[in-house]
Amino acid sequence: MILPRFGEGGKSTYSGKNKTFFFFSFEQIADSRPRFDVTSGLWSPTDALKNGDFSAYINQIKIFDPLTGTFSGGTVTNRTAFTNNIIPANRINPVAKAVVQYLGSPKQASPNGLLVNNIRDSTLAETLNPPYRNYTTRIDQNIGEKRQVVRAL
Repeated sequence: MILPRFGEGGKSTYSGKNKTFFFFSFEQIADSRPRFDVTSGLWSPTDALKNGDFSAYINQIKIFDPLTGTFSGGTVTNRTAFTNNIIPANRINPVAKAVVQYLGSPKQASPNGLLVNNIRDSTLAETLNPPYRNYTTRIDQNIGEKRQVVRAL
């Protein structure tokens, strides 16, 4: 290994064989891709659904009161549907109400009127900003048979 001798202008040789070890590593992830796949079927509940209002979907689904009905022979009968497919606010679990607020909101209406693909937006890019970068440097110097100096950055 040749090391410069600053201020003297000449070269100096240093034999670091079995004495000095140097390691350097660099890794980077600079990823950019569409945030939502258009054909993925992802969806997010509307504000009405978050508040228990399923009235817009009354022709597709009926919301029944889970505290009603008779269980007999492996089936439930005599269930009572919520009026207008709206779950009363006092019947919504407060923990569920708090958690559902973090699900986000739809970006646009669903293309077929059902709850699918209402959060697609291929113009949004999922990017790491700034990109992930990791540098690792390590220098080991053997001073003697039993002594060693290690520096890692």
